Amino acid sequence: LNLAIAAGPNAAPAAKCRLLRALALCHVSGVEGMAHAKQAFALSPTSKDRVLSLQVLLELLLGKESALETSKIQEAQVAALSLAKEPEASLSICLELCELLTERLG
Repeated sequence: LNLAIAAGPNAAPAAKCRLLRALALCHVSGVEGMAHAKQAFALSPTSKDRVLSLQVLLELLLGKESALETSKIQEAQVAALSLAKEPEASLSICLELCELLTERLG
């Protein structure tokens, strides 16, 4: 995936976002995954791409860790609000997010 991103500097923004999201999920436990997810969000050309990128970012922020750091909680709150404001964020996506936040943040 890194090679695909490097080899395609002129790739369409949506395609590059898809690659960055996939790369982020390959690095679930590291800072590198967060960086790729944030980059995918920053490059997202449409609301649908932003929703998908925010979902990946939230998945990484709220992973399966036993305890969440305060900085991750704050970042997750900002990402959740951004996701809820997106026109392409369906009600089911928002409800799934609420369940995840309730489960992880109590």
